[in-house]
Amino acid sequence: PPRLENSHASVGVVHWGLGMSGVSIGTSTVPLQFCSANSMRKDQDTACGAIPDSGTTMITGPEAQLSVLYEAICDAWPRCKQNHTALMKAAEAAETAAKDAYGGVDPFGIKVGNSSKEIVLKLVLSDCTQWLSDGNGLGELPDLHFHITGASGTAQKLSLSAASYILETHRQQGPNGSSDKPSIQRVQATSINKMCMPAFQEMEYNTVMNGPVWILGTPFFYDYQVGYDMGTTPASVSFASVAESPCGSCNKKAGLVTSDVSTGAAATSQRVRWPRWLPGAPREPRIDVSQPL
Repeated sequence: PPRLENSHASVGVVHWGLGMSGVSIGTSTVPLQFCSANSMRKDQDTACGAIPDSGTTMITGPEAQLSVLYEAICDAWPRCKQNHTALMKAAEAAETAAKDAYGGVDPFGIKVGNSSKEIVLKLVLSDCTQWLSDGNGLGELPDLHFHITGASGTAQKLSLSAASYILETHRQQGPNGSSDKPSIQRVQATSINKMCMPAFQEMEYNTVMNGPVWILGTPFFYDYQVGYDMGTTPASVSFASVAESPCGSCNKKAGLVTSDVSTGAAATSQRVRWPRWLPGAPREPRIDVSQPL
């Protein structure tokens, strides 16, 4: 049978695995400083690995690499960057005030570095009710571009808009105080506060041949029809943008194709203000991290 378009031979021996050569932000064509060829050992096949898995709600990745990604999102999102700048100025003012009060010595040592960008990003997102209705809503945030590769040298850029990588959930508050447990329904309990969060989760899955492995969870399945083809050697995975192949154009040449009514990263980031709703606890990946990719 003919080969699927945008098809990539699996590099995995246990999973439907692909290589990943980095993530770029917004209009930048240069990936962030992780999953690069410079980080590979001589006997390593890929800098990082990636498993597309519709059974995992979030996108998972190593803690250190996710921190770099969060900082880059904050830098590329004016609202987050402005809040971080304000935090830095406040810390500098606090240091000056402390030195004035304690004879030139700052006994508190308040420091604000790049790591605080991750905190600011999550705080601004958690307060999304204050800005989602303004201007472009989620269109303020940059698109993310995941660079994946196949065993035969193929490569593709998978783009996600904020409408796919930001989730909305509800923090339930009862008569005895608040709880971080998301509500199952939109209306229940004494008081419900809407909050937003990035659709990322820390997970350490390190392999010898393919480096740290990311799980490409459901956000990718909203923006792409993902095909799994067992008719090739090795088996292959394909990604077709939903914007280019709307829901209902199922390709029977793939072993499995999934799709959604979403419109794809480029169009969605311009039109959709509201994130997708997470009704309860996210589905965890059911993967043995002691196994190779």
